Formats: sequence, structure tokens, C-alpha cells
Amino acid sequence: MMIPEQICDAHLHYGDPDALKPIAETSPLVETFPCYRTVEFDRMDDYPARLEEHHVCKTVLVPFVFRELDKDAESLSVIRYAESDPERYYPYALLNEDSPDFAESHYRKIVGLKEHVVLHQTVLTDTRKLIFEILQAHGLTLLIHTYADRRIQYVTDIVKNFPRLKIQIAHMGRAKPGSIPFMLQVIDSVRSFENVTFDTSTVRESIVVEEAVNRIGAGRILYGSDFPFFMDEKGTEDIMEQQIQHVLRAKITDSEKEQIFCRNFDRWISRGQ
Repeated sequence: MMIPEQICDAHLHYGDPDALKPIAETSPLVETFPCYRTVEFDRMDDYPARLEEHHVCKTVLVPFVFRELDKDAESLSVIRYAESDPERYYPYALLNEDSPDFAESHYRKIVGLKEHVVLHQTVLTDTRKLIFEILQAHGLTLLIHTYADRRIQYVTDIVKNFPRLKIQIAHMGRAKPGSIPFMLQVIDSVRSFENVTFDTSTVRESIVVEEAVNRIGAGRILYGSDFPFFMDEKGTEDIMEQQIQHVLRAKITDSEKEQIFCRNFDRWISRGQ
């Protein structure tokens, strides 16, 4: 089994645990959205140490998607942290239709925008079209975790309107953990959309990685950990290690694993031009 010397993480979250933990513990949304109850706050104390431990040389930084937070403030916080080591950290901002010019104002500092079901309805609004036009113009990525029942049609509509926009579908397109048929349906449905990629975060079934490589090629799959969100019952697992192992266990070539772990990051993730 090939052990990667360098890993690039295309789906990792950054935030201040001292500010986020009280929100997660008191939010009325805790039973509705798993992201409020599956955070390993104790592992967020030292991001550089966590990355060094797992040989992660580059990572995106995605703001937390708690509804109680100010979207632009969280985006700016991530941008500021990324500036401490711009060769390692590549920040996303949060999609915010109340600030449609945010991406235009910061496109040289960000790699794209994150859209998430906690914050956004899966609807291609006129304002969203204006924002996506900005992303496309500057070569930025739209990272999406949409409502499952709208996912395929929504991506199809975006590609129809913005054929050059880079779209990264989070979590291999899953609905719920373990929903292999649904993930494969999403992959098959967007197979012809060459600018649509997938990340491996929170997917434990190596067969999905194998099938995705067979169906769309290794060049459109990026490793992602979804750190610091855990998937075991107790929240004591090392999520980075688990996600690395799930890709390593896939029955694909070492060259394909290298693409997923590192080379595709440099191909798809970049600040705006």
C-alpha cells in the first residue's frame, strides 16, 4: 500500500474553537444538522501540528457553516489566517447573496465560495447567477453541499449557464453516509461535465473511490478530510487518518492515488486571476 509523502486536502474547515463550541452546544439546529454535533474541538488547537502529523503540505480552509455566524466575518477570518502561510493555506469564502460583490473584492485572495445546506437553499437565483459569473470570470471554484433531492438538477443548471465554472461536489455527492447508489448516480449524471470534480471527505466506502475512478477518471477526484468533523460514535477518531486510509484502501493504481492525494489539488485549486 502506497503511503503518500505529501498530501493536499481539498476539504478542511477552519475556525476558532473557543467561539464555535458555545454555538454548537446551544444552537436549536443541533438536532437538524450533524455539523453542530460532530466537531472535534479539542483537535483544533494547533492546525499546523495536525497537518504535519499527516504530511499535509497544502490545504484549503473552509469557514464553518453555522447559521448563527456572520458569513462575511467568517470568510475574512479565514482569509486572514491563510495569509500567515499562503503556500500552505488556500481559503474559501462563504457564498453570501447579501454581499454579491464579496468575491469580486477578494478574488485574488480566495480559491472560491462554499455553498452549504445549513446556509443556502438549492436554488439558482438571479443574485447567485451574478456571483457565479464572477467565479467563472476569475477561475474560482464553487464548492457545494446542496440538498440531495435537487443536487443533480442544480449542478446541471449551473453548468448550462456557466460552462467554464469549476464546481467541486463535496463528499462524493453523498446524501447520507453509506448511500453508495446515490453517490454513483450523481457521479454518472455529471460525467460529461468536465469542470465538475468530487472530493472524498466523509466517505468511508473505498468502492466509491474505485467506481469514481472508473467512471470519470482519477483526475476529477480530490482528497478531502472534512476536518474537524468526526464520523464515529464517540468523536475520538483521527478523522484525517481515517480519510487517508479510505483512499489508500481503494483498488486503484499508485499513480491514481497520487493524483487524488496531491496532483489534482494543484490542477484545480487556485486563487483568482
